[in-house]
Amino acid sequence: MSLIRLEKIEMVYGSGETRVDALRQLDLEVERGEFIAIMGKSGCGKSTLLNILGAVTKPTGGSYLFDELSVNQLTAGSAAAFRNRKIGFVVQHFALIKDLTVKENIGLPLVYQGCRKKEIAKRVSEVLALLELEDKANCYPAQLSGGQCQRTAIARAVVTNPEIILADEPTGALDEENGKNIMRIFSELNQKGTTILVVTHDKEIAEKCNRTVVLKDGRIVAS
Repeated sequence: MSLIRLEKIEMVYGSGETRVDALRQLDLEVERGEFIAIMGKSGCGKSTLLNILGAVTKPTGGSYLFDELSVNQLTAGSAAAFRNRKIGFVVQHFALIKDLTVKENIGLPLVYQGCRKKEIAKRVSEVLALLELEDKANCYPAQLSGGQCQRTAIARAVVTNPEIILADEPTGALDEENGKNIMRIFSELNQKGTTILVVTHDKEIAEKCNRTVVLKDGRIVAS
């Protein structure tokens, strides 16, 4: 049974002369444990697809099942709870809160889950070790390098033990060496069972994934 099944997904913005068909009759299945690159030119629908998968955006048509849960039928509150339990997000420019320390940024999803302070401290400590950030725990984002910021963002994404990580151009703001380090971390997480989807323009990044899905004009043209 697939972890994710999208059937005839459509995403339309505007109407009439301003209508934009961001996704058109898109079908996609993702198995547990896959490591998938999503590629295509700017404007082809990659980020829209990621936002639908993460229950940030509801499609205007079609069906989205996550482990047989009908995600596009969820209320706003239920969708937020689903995201917090099941999805880890990593974005290009990190999206760290500048007034929080590394450990506070990482622990924030657990605060939203209502975890106790002792449990938060334990799990944050574990991912600090996993991402080799122990010595940066009390630093603020402005005190970190780009690679350290992205590792902090990944730590925040994995601290809830999500079933899937959605990464939107996670190496786009990094130099080549840090980009390779981030992909190494994703590979290690994938080997431990986490399903990962990475939006990228970089063919070298895609080659490190197990499968590549290519979008063009809102449709999947290769998978």
